[in-house]
Amino acid sequence: MSKIAIVGSTGLRDTVIRRVKERLEAAGHTVRTPAFDDQSELDSGAPEYDLMSRNREMVCWADEVVCCWDQRSVGTLVDVGMADTLGKPFHAAYLQPLTFANYLLQYQARNPAKTAMSVLGGEL
Repeated sequence: MSKIAIVGSTGLRDTVIRRVKERLEAAGHTVRTPAFDDQSELDSGAPEYDLMSRNREMVCWADEVVCCWDQRSVGTLVDVGMADTLGKPFHAAYLQPLTFANYLLQYQARNPAKTAMSVLGGEL
């Protein structure tokens, strides 16, 4: 079975990430995710550096990366970027649909005459 790193937004830890982790482990995969790691080692005076170093090590360890993202967490973007840079396959198990980006697209679709894009022909 595969070694899988689950990266994702901390706010999804007790719902989506937990379910994905349990299903992957039930299928026989070895799973690591920072959402369930002990955070005490991050108290070295440089917790952000420690966090990114730990996540990089986890992505290097993994055969593949699974993403559960609320479309807000910058750290999740960095983790997925590391996976891509290292040539690791990655999959989006969950993308939260309610985002500001979607609101902007929906507003533009419903109000085409009110946006600058209508003057510009739709694309820049």
